[in-house]
Amino acid sequence: MTNQSNKVFQLRLKLSGISPMIWRRFLVPCDITIAELHYTIQILMGWFDDHLHCFSIKGKEYGISISQGTHFRDNPHQVTLENLELRSKDKFLYEYNFNANWRHEIRVEKC
Repeated sequence: MTNQSNKVFQLRLKLSGISPMIWRRFLVPCDITIAELHYTIQILMGWFDDHLHCFSIKGKEYGISISQGTHFRDNPHQVTLENLELRSKDKFLYEYNFNANWRHEIRVEKC
């Protein structure tokens, strides 16, 4: 049995529709949850988690539900990137601050 903590994803996050391009390349463990990925992106971008967000991965939306607001079917503290069976070159969307429409493309560069 392999030690899952040694496996990582190399991700590239790019903010869409911005010039000059704003992007980040980072490594995360394969067992990172959707919730942890959101908080990691907040730190990478220098934000303070002041706005709603949503991931769109393989045609399904993920995020942290709030009362009297956005609700998601799956618990973001339990869904990991590994669960989603992502492979190199897969892409998915991260939207932050729905009013400003900050859409980010996240690409799996390496597994």
